[in-house]
Amino acid sequence: IVSGRRIAGLERLLPSFDGPLAGVHGLEVRLGGAGSAVAAEPGGGDGLELMRAALASWIHQHPGLTIEDKGLAIAIHFRSRPEEAEAVDAFAEAVLARAPDLRVQRGKMVIE
Repeated sequence: IVSGRRIAGLERLLPSFDGPLAGVHGLEVRLGGAGSAVAAEPGGGDGLELMRAALASWIHQHPGLTIEDKGLAIAIHFRSRPEEAEAVDAFAEAVLARAPDLRVQRGKMVIE
């Protein structure tokens, strides 16, 4: 199973599943049973810290958005505020301009 969720969350949702799991879109992997997950080394240099710092002030200007910090990735959910899609995209692009080692993954009402 491959998911954008963290493996810990997948294990809570699928407590009896003992097969392989890939969380955070493959940045976490569990080949064996529960508790055997390994995570990739954080990439992006200081990019994730830059993103966290920028989000701290930006999010207050955009109420209704949800931030999900997965440790190795950060997601901005805008399902409850679809009109914010362009603002979220512009924010992500502005951070990417300052942290080119980061990568953006777009999903349905989310940018990660």
